Amino acid sequence: MIATPRPLPAVESLLSDGGTAGPAKATLYVVIGFARGRERRRSGWHRLAEQGFASRRPAEEHAARLLARGRADGVILARQELGPDADAAEEPVILARHGELPAELLES
Repeated sequence: MIATPRPLPAVESLLSDGGTAGPAKATLYVVIGFARGRERRRSGWHRLAEQGFASRRPAEEHAARLLARGRADGVILARQELGPDADAAEEPVILARHGELPAELLES
């Protein structure tokens, strides 16, 4: 007996969300490190490159490593909600501050 193949669903139905779901959002956890200038020519605070993470725990671990290894004197951990458009990002929320930070970044 030969089986007849089942018809495949249309591509549009596979890609469609049915119009019921809202726009996709993602959460990004950002670690920003700050280091004091230790050379005479580079005095003052320097901002290190930001690192982004998809979940909070790896971001916290990275912040702790920056401090423990002496790569940063202080870190800020923030959460940013991202929308599908570049303009849809919300203001970041500071979750934690650790170590020494520039005066303008300390809590008021």
